[in-house]
Amino acid sequence: MTKVYWTAAVLTTVLSSLGALSAMYLYLDFDLVVGKFQIWRLLTNFIFFGNFSMPFIFQVVLLVRYVGMVEEKFGRDVQGTAAMLTMLLFGMVCIWLLALTVLPASYFYGSSLVFMCIYVWSRSDPFADIVFYGFSFKQWHTPFLFLAMGVLLGGNPMLDLLGIGVGHAYYFLTDLVPRNWGRTVIWTPKFMVDGVKWAHAKWANQPIPVNSAAPRPNWQQGPGHRLG
Repeated sequence: MTKVYWTAAVLTTVLSSLGALSAMYLYLDFDLVVGKFQIWRLLTNFIFFGNFSMPFIFQVVLLVRYVGMVEEKFGRDVQGTAAMLTMLLFGMVCIWLLALTVLPASYFYGSSLVFMCIYVWSRSDPFADIVFYGFSFKQWHTPFLFLAMGVLLGGNPMLDLLGIGVGHAYYFLTDLVPRNWGRTVIWTPKFMVDGVKWAHAKWANQPIPVNSAAPRPNWQQGPGHRLG
């Protein structure tokens, strides 16, 4: 999934830079989505990070590293891929609703989705030690460190803060609510698992069984990572 995501992000930027694809066909506009049925805008606004620049490189590096680590946490089998798709869909729906109701006008939300993934990863082992350019921090500090770096590179902090907020909502509903109140609020629907299984079988030209085993215990826990 990470490969698909960053490939799509780089490809749209290359095509846009060459003049073969206009960003006018990619940004989020609910009037065009509803009025002209341009449904693809609901997805394409998450894969375009602008033309080649330092902020673009920064976002793609974060995407490759941290979306990839979240994918590793979920697992690369059918069940894990379906669970990660559910997480991304939750994030996209939250961003759509906020963009439609309360957020100031913006057109591309890829940064928000990436920062959601960074936040979810940061909560997998929040008090693990990390080293960031020679300084020691805790893992839960990670999204805020990159938020500061993004600001220095000219990024929009509101989009990154949006991703952190949505990531916390996902963490709260999938970790704190079940642990403290014994309720399951977000789960991976069967149709998502079946769809991923079908896609895997189609691409690999052979069936891949769904991992029916229970989720790995304490998957959120792991070693710290050096960031810089």
